[in-house]
Amino acid sequence: MRFVPIKTDDQLDLQAMHRVRDRLVHRRTAVITRSALPAGTRLAFAKGPANLRNRMPAILEDAEQNITPRMRMLLEQIWQE
Repeated sequence: MRFVPIKTDDQLDLQAMHRVRDRLVHRRTAVITRSALPAGTRLAFAKGPANLRNRMPAILEDAEQNITPRMRMLLEQIWQE
């Protein structure tokens, strides 16, 4: 039988911090992936969160974009997340 030493409080804190960070990254990735839903609207985002962060405000404010009010509302909800 192999015995494992008991973790210290610092080790447990670090482990919890890594798990929370992994969850946040996973959630961010899910939100970015969801923003790719409007494929039929001819909106294209380059890969990565920084590109989405830079382009989304301009797309939401641009009245000339061919986006229906319902799609604009959905994109705004995703952006708020």
